[in-house]
Amino acid sequence: MPQFWTARVPAARGEIDALMTAWEEAEPAPLAVSAIERAENAWVVEALYPEAPDVAALEALLGKPVSLDGLADQNWVARSLEGLPPVEAGRLVVAGAHAAAAVPANKRLLVIEASLAFGSGHHATTLTCLLALDHLRKTMRRPRRALDVGTGSGVLALGAAALWRAPVVATDIDEVAVAAATANARANGLSRDVAAVTAIGVAHPSVRARAPYDLVMANILAGPLTALAPALTACLAPGGALILSGILSTQARGVFARYRAQGLILRRRFIRGEWTTLLLTRPADRLAP
Repeated sequence: MPQFWTARVPAARGEIDALMTAWEEAEPAPLAVSAIERAENAWVVEALYPEAPDVAALEALLGKPVSLDGLADQNWVARSLEGLPPVEAGRLVVAGAHAAAAVPANKRLLVIEASLAFGSGHHATTLTCLLALDHLRKTMRRPRRALDVGTGSGVLALGAAALWRAPVVATDIDEVAVAAATANARANGLSRDVAAVTAIGVAHPSVRARAPYDLVMANILAGPLTALAPALTACLAPGGALILSGILSTQARGVFARYRAQGLILRRRFIRGEWTTLLLTRPADRLAP
């Protein structure tokens, strides 16, 4: 019996935004939604489910034929990442144990093994977030507290904790992700710095109790980021920095508009392929001019 299911639809580039948004709002909600380029202007949008979804209902929702494949064993994630090289983002390097020996001694290694939680560092959204963290390392005072919303494997929370030894609250709606983030914190000697909790948005008592945060990170999707604009801004301390990712470049202007309306300032964009990460700050900020 398959443990997980992947539903896929073919898409042209111009259809991706609408398809991903529709899938984000579908019931039951998938564990993850992603867009993968197969050839020039030939994409596949796919969603991961813990149980087989209703294909007919998805086809009615998306207006496209849906293919469904079962994943018979959980080791498919590990096999897909075997042999991947380390990911370097300034001082931070993310690698599996199989590649850790190749990391220079002057880098801060984060060992992240393959798991069912998103975040090996290889995806453009994770990489650009790590680059944003490394940029802040050179331009921002040590944050007193940090928040990572949608932590996945915990790689961004671990990155912030490793760079600043600041306490980080890491949240995810998925208990599997929270368990992975907790295990990764322990494996990297950061258990005292990273507290992972299962939570939706930022309403969890563990999140509210530690607010405001000097650094907030959210690598999720454009739809949730837009909806969370008031809540994430409210969590951010004056002078704090906000890293937003999981945003297709075509969606970046719309996402930023929601945060600009909250009074935040765009400091920098980090772009890789079709994905954009936004670095915002709240006045009065601690970044160098």
